[in-house]
Amino acid sequence: MIFINISKAFLLTITALSVLAQEEGSTLPDATAVGAAPPPRKIQRPANCNKPDVIQPSAPFSVISGYEAIVVSNTMKNPRSVTVDEANHFLVLAAGDNSIYSIREDLCGNMSQQLLVNGSKLGGSILQDSLVAFRDHLYVATGDAVYKFQYSPGQHSEIQNAPEIVLKNIGEKQLPMTIDPRGRLFVPKGFSQAAAGGSQVRQYDLMDVPAGGFDYGNNGEALSAAGNNGAGPLAYDTQGRIWGTNIAADGSENLSLFDANASANTTVPVGSQTRGIAFYRGLGCSVGDADSLGTTEGFPCRWTDHAFLATRNTGVVHVPFSDLAHAPSGAPETIFGQTDISDCSTGTCISPISIAFDQMGRIVTASDTTNEVWMVRRVYNPDAGKILTDKANASDAASEAKDEAKEAAAEEAKAPKEDATVPEDSEN
Repeated sequence: MIFINISKAFLLTITALSVLAQEEGSTLPDATAVGAAPPPRKIQRPANCNKPDVIQPSAPFSVISGYEAIVVSNTMKNPRSVTVDEANHFLVLAAGDNSIYSIREDLCGNMSQQLLVNGSKLGGSILQDSLVAFRDHLYVATGDAVYKFQYSPGQHSEIQNAPEIVLKNIGEKQLPMTIDPRGRLFVPKGFSQAAAGGSQVRQYDLMDVPAGGFDYGNNGEALSAAGNNGAGPLAYDTQGRIWGTNIAADGSENLSLFDANASANTTVPVGSQTRGIAFYRGLGCSVGDADSLGTTEGFPCRWTDHAFLATRNTGVVHVPFSDLAHAPSGAPETIFGQTDISDCSTGTCISPISIAFDQMGRIVTASDTTNEVWMVRRVYNPDAGKILTDKANASDAASEAKDEAKEAAAEEAKAPKEDATVPEDSEN
């Protein structure tokens, strides 16, 4: 009996996840939801919390059903890059004052902001579009070099030590670099070199940086040729492969796998002006549907290894990926952005330029034109788990009732029929 109860509970769990995948409109096999890591429990806010201050957005915005977006800061001038450290602090490079800031969220959801790096430590070099937190360092890019600062994850005070050179003689601005888990630095270069056929992506081993730093052209390794007009931002997926946007001669933009052996299905058109890429790795992922909402604030578990793009004016775009082929599998969908973008060409609109996921599965993105840092998250419902379980139980009960009715009908069909003839009345 104990074995039967355990087996039934397991089947109910599988049924719940299967129903969930179907109700969310998943284009992926049901195994995607079943095979995902169990979502973590939502951390409950302390009972004595005051409601966090609401920062009014610069313009009306839209977000897909079941999600919400909030402004977490609007006091940094020209935020150009965001990253998240291991302590779940949001780190922002602000070009307006050539500095780096830390945003820390407390248990009540309140945000505090602190200066981390004063750009004067770079001796007049201007910070560009790249900031990456990797292990115990912050990596930043200028127009001609990459530097690193000693940093402890969770640090919320100004860094006092001087930076060290990592890569020099790049000769190009706006370098959307990335670093993979193995410690390889990837730097795209091509917008200024495209006409001469010099566009490419190069990689460098951060575990073996020579004294004085790498020289861009004489060290490292060419990963792949970029598009005809150069390469845009880069990101690595859960397989550790590097993806990026490249721009063809006709101005069209694609998200592509940067691999000499990449097949044709590893390229997908993504519109134009992609300025940041992040792959969701499933941290803090949630399950839920339109009725239950989310078990956490994180994005769906079934969206693990999907790509998300920060695009100028358009907003944050979701690019579905197949969990089996690890390649684009559907049309891109805008999940967050300014509601009315008709005047963006002449006015100031919410315009994501960088994107990252935090430890709770939420998106953090910066809008340089409006000086805002945004968070996009799923709407959390503390009763979501119960709603999903009740729905699975109801589905299971309905299925059992249907099977029992079918079996009863079959048994009735097999049973001999009684003679229903009424005997004649002998007196009549």
